[in-house]
Parts: sequence; structure tokens; C-alpha cells
Amino acid sequence: MTQEPQHNSTGILDSIAVFCSALCIIHCLALPAFLTILPAINLYFVDDQAFHLILLVVVLPVSILALSLGCRRHKDGLTIIAGSAGLLLITIAAV
Repeated sequence: MTQEPQHNSTGILDSIAVFCSALCIIHCLALPAFLTILPAINLYFVDDQAFHLILLVVVLPVSILALSLGCRRHKDGLTIIAGSAGLLLITIAAV
């Protein structure tokens, strides 16, 4: 079997999207532990809402572009529906 070569820009966008998703997972898993020890180390500089909005500004455009390019290339309507639902949930959670 031969694989079709992937366009460089699509690969980069996919990599950025995966990185942003990984960053979100790390944030969601580490935040409860960090908030638990925060009073003990007297650090109150964390502005959770600002972090989520900044992350949303980075994640949404990259994800929308990668999702639209992938759906156009693979002609898969279910992916655009699932991806759009996921982005809507991320937006609701961040706002």
C-alpha cells in the first residue's frame, strides 16, 4: 500500500492542534492539584479566566482551519459535525 503524501501546511496545522489539545489536557489535569497547593505557596497570580480566553483564541482558529481542510480533503461530513460540536463545547466551557 502506498500512502498519499500529506500536504506540509495540513501536517503543521494538525501538529499545532494536537499540541493545543495536549496543553488543554495538561491544564485540566494539573489545575486541581495546583489550586490545592496554591495557598500553601502564597501565589495568587493565576487568572483562570484570562488563561482560558487566551487558549480559546489560539485553539479556535487553528482547529477550525485544520478541521475544514481535513473535511475538504477527506469528504467526511460526520467529522465536521463532531468537530464543530467539540469546538462549541470548548467555547462554552471557556466563556
